[in-house]
Amino acid sequence: KRRCQDDAWSEEAYEAPVRAQLVDAGQAGWRVRPDAERGPAQAAVVDSFGGDSAAQAQVLADAARDDDDLHAEVGGGGRAVRTDINFPVGFMDVVRIERSGDLMRILYDTKGRFVLHKVEPEEGSFKLCKVKRQELTKKATPYIVTHDGRTVRYPDPDIKVDDTVKIDLATGKVVDFVKYAVGTTVFVTQGRSTGRVGTILHLERHPGSFDIVTVRDAEGNTFATRKGNTFLIGKTDKKEDLLISLPRGDGIKRTIFENRESLLKKKARV
Repeated sequence: KRRCQDDAWSEEAYEAPVRAQLVDAGQAGWRVRPDAERGPAQAAVVDSFGGDSAAQAQVLADAARDDDDLHAEVGGGGRAVRTDINFPVGFMDVVRIERSGDLMRILYDTKGRFVLHKVEPEEGSFKLCKVKRQELTKKATPYIVTHDGRTVRYPDPDIKVDDTVKIDLATGKVVDFVKYAVGTTVFVTQGRSTGRVGTILHLERHPGSFDIVTVRDAEGNTFATRKGNTFLIGKTDKKEDLLISLPRGDGIKRTIFENRESLLKKKARV
């Protein structure tokens, strides 16, 4: 319990560790992943699976009893296999579960929750990263820093801040990039529109404040968000030009009434 003495929190309250919740199969355990000046803080999904993935969830439920039973590779490219149930992962990370053989990418749904989206081996061989900084070293060596803390030396001169780079997980090199511009497809990663996907229609610049972008989804719905909340995933507004596949719903946010109608239609078919 937190105790307050003389209107100040005790050291016990400040030093209380954040622990992952180990729960039964089909539920989720998570904790906060701090990000030291490398973009917005991300929540670290440890064992979040969909309701139809009982077999996958059972693997982690068993691992909760013995940490050595969990063998997951985070990041791909032959990286060390993780056995810690609390090892953090974040947006766009690729996770492979050895026991079940599943390959998944960490994305958001339209309610702002992390989802594990199954991908093919070809798509799981790379990762998209947002460029957060572009600077020079003391010896004038150009480099960029991505949202997940990667440092890439001697990048393409055309790569700027807010662009997206495609990283080959096997080599760690940039194989492609997307320029931030009107007409490209973005994935919203923060704010009330988290998880929505759409095409940039307009960019409003506000020096000294936040730049605002207007986005239109595949069904013609428009919304506005901060430029810093967007993550490029496609060079054009066409679905076939997307660099990654999308989770269920394709990033289109539904109202509670639309969800109700779709459920009623499904029941009527049955």
